[in-house]
Amino acid sequence: MKISSIDSILKFASFRNKYDLLSNNVARNIFEAIKLKISNRFSFKDSFYEKGDEEYTIDYLVKFVDKDDIKADIKAKFYYPDNKTEPYIDIKIYIGLNFSEQDLERLYWQLYESIRHEYEHFDKYSKGFWPDEEYNKTVASLDSLNLQDIDKVNLISKYILDPIEIDSYAKSTVYVAKKRKTPYGNVIDDILDRSLFGNNENIKKRMLENQEICRIISDIKDKLVERVKKLFPAIVLKDSF
Repeated sequence: MKISSIDSILKFASFRNKYDLLSNNVARNIFEAIKLKISNRFSFKDSFYEKGDEEYTIDYLVKFVDKDDIKADIKAKFYYPDNKTEPYIDIKIYIGLNFSEQDLERLYWQLYESIRHEYEHFDKYSKGFWPDEEYNKTVASLDSLNLQDIDKVNLISKYILDPIEIDSYAKSTVYVAKKRKTPYGNVIDDILDRSLFGNNENIKKRMLENQEICRIISDIKDKLVERVKKLFPAIVLKDSF
């Protein structure tokens, strides 16, 4: 399906919550910028700055990479403030050689989910929440380059299921599923494709040959579904996974 505009993706999606609206606006702007650059594969970066009751910046980098094993991958992170910087969200989007217009719709929804997820962290911060040292250690370990597949999956499982993260994943799952009009399980699969495999089909195929990795992934899914049902009992009773 050729995507000519963001409106053909959004269709009848409604954005009523403040962070829903912000996530949609940011995702829309980045998405349209990417579309303009696809033909010449020109990497670029920019920022959004919002000022009102709350202040925050969103930095984003779009990089076209000479890889044929990914179509698009997204890395997003909320940075808590320190004595040098204000809180901000950092987004990195990598576009591979085989990316085409047919992949734009999935890219938009993964981008929206990533931004919506990070806004949940910002919302917690704005209410006075700060992460503990154990969480910070887990996050720092995610940047390790020499992990074996099983160690990587175990670490990412610990990260996703951390009390700080699982609520943000559960909430963004529901928000995206409702707007996409798709089962929650499809959104969870997209989250895990991005988080565990970097949207890389070769890595995914290799990892899924390991039965222990499959067991861990199944456990992550079960616990995410359980958390969604607990946070949104009235909603999920009438919807399927």
